[in-house]
Amino acid sequence: MPAPWNQLAPTWDGTTALTPVGEALFQQQAQDRMSDDYDLRRAWAMQGGGSFAEGHLPDTGGKLPNHPTFSTESPYSTPQTPGGVWAQLPDGRWTFWPSQTNADQFGMARLQDYFSRVEPNSLLMPTMPAWSQ
Repeated sequence: MPAPWNQLAPTWDGTTALTPVGEALFQQQAQDRMSDDYDLRRAWAMQGGGSFAEGHLPDTGGKLPNHPTFSTESPYSTPQTPGGVWAQLPDGRWTFWPSQTNADQFGMARLQDYFSRVEPNSLLMPTMPAWSQ
């Protein structure tokens, strides 16, 4: 049974800080899934604690601006540091329109390499025009 949200919930100060109980549980349950481009404490608290499933975490859980597919769905996307935009095509494939943040961090060649290796079924689009952000 997941711990109650009030045992895990962060007090928001710009980073996710868990309660002492939450931090101890996080260290036990999530120690095998550390990341420097994702706020794992936020993602862990949002799912109610417990072990992380293998695979992809949602952007809403706290994907950081230093992740190649940092998007507008991340709580860290701001007008000053906008994320890219994911969109699903009618045929079910996903497209990613990188923001200037993504392009500045990685460059289009590195983003294309990332998509080739990690997101092979998704389409990387050209950088979004400034007027669309």
